[in-house]
Amino acid sequence: MNLAEAKKGQLTVFMILGITLLIVFGFLFYIRFQAITSLEISLEGEENIELIHNEKELQEYMEQCIKDLSEKLLLVMGSQGGDLRVVESQKNFRPYYYFSNTQDKMPPLQNIIDNYALLLKNEVPHCLDNLELTGYKVEKGNPTTKIEFEDYDVIINVNYPIEIETDRPDDSFYNKGRAKVSEFLIVIPARVKHIYNISKEIVKRQVANPELIPESYMAKQDVKIIALQPADDTLIYAIYDNMSTVKGRPYVWIFGNRIKVREKAPDPFADVRDELYIAEE
Repeated sequence: MNLAEAKKGQLTVFMILGITLLIVFGFLFYIRFQAITSLEISLEGEENIELIHNEKELQEYMEQCIKDLSEKLLLVMGSQGGDLRVVESQKNFRPYYYFSNTQDKMPPLQNIIDNYALLLKNEVPHCLDNLELTGYKVEKGNPTTKIEFEDYDVIINVNYPIEIETDRPDDSFYNKGRAKVSEFLIVIPARVKHIYNISKEIVKRQVANPELIPESYMAKQDVKIIALQPADDTLIYAIYDNMSTVKGRPYVWIFGNRIKVREKAPDPFADVRDELYIAEE
């Protein structure tokens, strides 16, 4: 092999790796961007005005609205490794680093649950923004949320007292002029707790050996795990769970690790590398 052929072979390998990284990162960016954009649309409020004719429809409408919000929050959570802070500048792909400077910085699961519950509680009242309630008396209490990450599901309980009343006798909009709802239960088939525990074990193994990608452990899991190294000191993990369905697609969880880079030993033949290739001709 001569020098020109060797360099051509190396260039081909680098081009393939570069294209692969570009495709994968483009996909990860798409997931993140779609999640954040869909959430922002929900939080800003959609222009579709819903007409509710009775208490049953009001219950169903609120449950669907809360489910939609909950799923979009889960997508953002997964695309940011549990981080639910939605900031305009964060639309550029930046993974949440669980491991950095030889330290485990992974957030506790309960912190993620608490932040999820708080953000959902703050946004639930906006569900009423899309109802046509002109001319009706609306009384509403303060919402409370309780969220549990079970083995196979995310369980969401929302208590939000809503009472809508009209004193017009000819109005059949509500039964006896009044509709009253308060309890909403949402179940989302997403194994967030399971995925979190897998991520935690990966970080634990990387803390023990910062230069090791735990490929053997990853291969034994019932999810698909991709590990990419876009830079010498960075690993990006993407976990795909086909057993979890959020917004009609498999759930994805992305996080990053800052790894320790072993210094390369000096090449004793660096100064004569070209001569060695020429000698092989």
